Amino acid sequence: MRPADAFPHAKGRCSKSALLDNSLSEAHTSLGICLLQYEWDWAGAEREFSRSIELNGENVVARLNYSILLAAVGRKDESLSEAEARHRARPVVGDDPDEIWASSTSSRGNTAGMHSRLQKALEIDPGYANSYGMLAFAHQAKGELTEALNWLERATAITPMFTVRGWAYGLAGRTNEVSRMVKAWSNCPRVLRVALAFVTITTGSGDVEAWRRRCGRATEDRSNGLVMAGSADFRCLAFRSHLPGHRS
Repeated sequence: MRPADAFPHAKGRCSKSALLDNSLSEAHTSLGICLLQYEWDWAGAEREFSRSIELNGENVVARLNYSILLAAVGRKDESLSEAEARHRARPVVGDDPDEIWASSTSSRGNTAGMHSRLQKALEIDPGYANSYGMLAFAHQAKGELTEALNWLERATAITPMFTVRGWAYGLAGRTNEVSRMVKAWSNCPRVLRVALAFVTITTGSGDVEAWRRRCGRATEDRSNGLVMAGSADFRCLAFRSHLPGHRS
């Protein structure tokens, strides 16, 4: 379902829930996500996440999305602090790879900690694809592009990872591979072909004009996750101009 079809309905229901019972932390979290991901209402989203955390300091979904919001508007130190608070609210316990993967987001800037958590997730479940992608990002952040590509290639036994591989191939200068990833993703079922995926593929390619076009389409579609792209290594001014209040 397109964001334009889903989010307005979701926002209406979340708003109604919050009006019926203003003490529901989850209702404020869900409303904040709608304001963040679809309306790009930074002030409104921050208000809802703050209220949610005030009601329940252990609401890790609220803390995670608040961290994303802070990064999207350029408040990086606050974003990292909130991510660390999310990990303190629910440390990794037991053998749940999803929890381990989620906790790795608290380690950004601490690649050793991030790497060790993801390795633990793979020991528990070698078929957990998210771990491979995050390990690739961790290695790329340290300038270890070859190692990042190795992790992505290993992940293809589980899932094609067209978008992330396209990004990595572009950074490595393998333009023919980027074109192949774009073509492969274009042939996927329409329901899977979200605009943001094409932005990701073309990010590392160096083709700024193609990237501008993809960013424009993703913006028009309000592609889910676009604000997270704005907080990562997406530095195209044409893209950032679509995000109100964004600071470098």
